Amino acid sequence: MQVKGNVVLYNTRIYEEENLHPSDFFEKVKLVQRIRTSRQLKFSFLPTSAKDIERNNKIWEFVNGNSNALNYDHKYFIIMLPEWLHQFLRFSTQKNVTECIVVALTGLYAGDPSQRIKLEKRLERSLYLRVTDYYRQYFSDFEDFSFIVAEDWNLTDQINDEYFEKRKRFISRFDYFFRDHCSNPIVIPHIYPVYDPRFEQSMFAKNAFDIPLVNSYFSKSDWKRIILGDSKDELIRMESEAEPWAKWKESFVRENRLRK
Repeated sequence: MQVKGNVVLYNTRIYEEENLHPSDFFEKVKLVQRIRTSRQLKFSFLPTSAKDIERNNKIWEFVNGNSNALNYDHKYFIIMLPEWLHQFLRFSTQKNVTECIVVALTGLYAGDPSQRIKLEKRLERSLYLRVTDYYRQYFSDFEDFSFIVAEDWNLTDQINDEYFEKRKRFISRFDYFFRDHCSNPIVIPHIYPVYDPRFEQSMFAKNAFDIPLVNSYFSKSDWKRIILGDSKDELIRMESEAEPWAKWKESFVRENRLRK
């Protein structure tokens, strides 16, 4: 399950969900051969609902030591995150994570007017109001910030002289704005709001805002049957994988100092 450029987090305290001793929990899962694995869990840089915000906050908790924080839906044994996202969450306060998201979306709102209607319709309302408030405070002079396309590209360049000059001012101002409001610079190359050769890997410039996280989990039914019951289910399903389960068991035994 380990992939270069990613960090894999193993929940080795999952036994605390039922106040079991680690050895008792391990005994209950001894017949399991595989674990359900998916990419349906996501961290969103464009939260559309209170649920998205809550999920972001729970992922932050998971990264920062509360490895059972996400267990209100599935019971998560493993989560894999891009290394940059892990460092962003690990070395930022929960409040600052949300602030950085608002700051980046403010840049998108100001720097790409074509996104404004989408943000108004999709972005969770309290965040949208923060974005527009920042926009009015720091970027109101970019109201008509648009690139004009003409059939003749030489004519396009002439028409857009003012745009290119304003774009330089926007980039300079946004850089300072981000520095002053987001304390963790590791995230900026990935959520820079407009195309910039310095940050070609930016998701925002590619109109992408969510990061799918590979994860391995028990469903509520799995948990009820295997952990709370006496099921001998090996969890061999189409969506189940053997390697992450073997890695989790190794980590669980090591961290809880169990005898194999």
